[in-house]
Amino acid sequence: MKRRIFSKTDLILILPLLLAALAALFFLARPRDGARRVVVICGGETVLEVPLDALTETETHTFGGVEIELSPDGARIVSSPCPDQICVRTGLLTKIGDTAACVPQRVAVKIVADQNDIDAVAY
Repeated sequence: MKRRIFSKTDLILILPLLLAALAALFFLARPRDGARRVVVICGGETVLEVPLDALTETETHTFGGVEIELSPDGARIVSSPCPDQICVRTGLLTKIGDTAACVPQRVAVKIVADQNDIDAVAY
């Protein structure tokens, strides 16, 4: 006689629970498209913090020789005196968590969530 691992009754109970768990994981783990801010750090200190929703037109700022362009769509490093130009080739930063850094000039640009958009803080 062949022994089964799962009976039909087991599958009827397990399958809906598994589908519910997958659906919850899909809907709860999605990144949110909330309010975004651009943070510019130069020499280890925050020198500029601008909400992207507040921008109506393109702005250009220069920190440590690095030219940064801010627009309602996002932020990007336009030019830098560094030799390899990796920071410039990063392109437009649009999503929360996107970061570009010019290491020789010690300048970093990142998109962060607005403070009011945080659900939880882990310590």
